[in-house]
Amino acid sequence: MTISVIIPAINEADKIGRTLVDVLALDDEIEVIVVDGGSSDGTERIAADHGAIVKSSRPGRARQMNLGAELSTGDVLFFLHADTLPPPNATAAIAEALSDPKVAGGSFRIQFDLDHPVLRFSSWMSRINSPFCHYGDSGYFVRRQDFFELGGYRDIPILEDFDFLRRLSRERGMGIIEEPVMTSARRFVANGVVKLQLLGILIVWLYLMNVSPYALRRLYNWAQ
Repeated sequence: MTISVIIPAINEADKIGRTLVDVLALDDEIEVIVVDGGSSDGTERIAADHGAIVKSSRPGRARQMNLGAELSTGDVLFFLHADTLPPPNATAAIAEALSDPKVAGGSFRIQFDLDHPVLRFSSWMSRINSPFCHYGDSGYFVRRQDFFELGGYRDIPILEDFDFLRRLSRERGMGIIEEPVMTSARRFVANGVVKLQLLGILIVWLYLMNVSPYALRRLYNWAQ
């Protein structure tokens, strides 16, 4: 089983180097593709210097991840955010999860680099095998064939990760890896932990009520 790690990025010069060091240490044969959405801070250069395949794209996380998937060659796609670090045994854990024929993909548990009771609760919730407890920063993995048969990520400006994992769970079957990824809490620090958590819950609820993702993106930007 070969794994392609796909990292969408834009202006991640402060984070992407450390992430790529950890990703490239997972496996000598791992393929790492960074799809840049128009950085102006040297993200592309840093990614290339660390040995990643670097491609440019119009901005939009779904669009960037879909392009990375199209360019990849691995049997399994592992989508990782530029500020998220995989556990050292990530590739072995993915292989074990996918050894179950009922599992086409899934997510890691998540841990934040900030000790806060709300974030600790979110980390605890991520042990639950449900799309409602896992978003893109928890590291999605999926068999390549299943990804394309499901149509990849919908090109929407928000919740493209939640939308994909719901379809994966309903139509194929998902699993959860106990070892957590470590992700940055910088958005929570900048906007307030409780405020951002409640905003996220509201946006998911409105999405389930069929509110347009474009309206939800405007709400998210306005509320920050």
